Amino acid sequence: MKVISPGIEEKIARLVEKHGLLDQLFAFGQPAESSRRFKKANQKLRTTIVKIYDSSQFSSALKDPLADCLWIGFIPSRDEMKQVHGLGKQVWLSLHIADKRPDLWDEARVSQMDGICTDWPLECRRQWRKAK
Repeated sequence: MKVISPGIEEKIARLVEKHGLLDQLFAFGQPAESSRRFKKANQKLRTTIVKIYDSSQFSSALKDPLADCLWIGFIPSRDEMKQVHGLGKQVWLSLHIADKRPDLWDEARVSQMDGICTDWPLECRRQWRKAK
């Protein structure tokens, strides 16, 4: 989406509601002001804050009302994951386009992350199935 489009957040929220997708998506990568407009359009629409790169940013991100989902670039500890899930939030690992890293996929699975955003979904799925 282009945040320069007037009212785009409200239009997206209406489409999401219309198609019953509130529990299947979240908005990420947008500026905080855009997240606020999403929340104003529909409080149930999940939003993220900018990418979190290490544990030092993690606890402050948990307090942010715009952080329904944490969009992160590292593997959190299981204790951190318990804390997130206890607050009803989710954690998604965002890997760079060049990161075809089965070791990180495995660490994410073990830490009980909610999801991975990768350009290698089929390979990741195969890796997780092998690990079972």
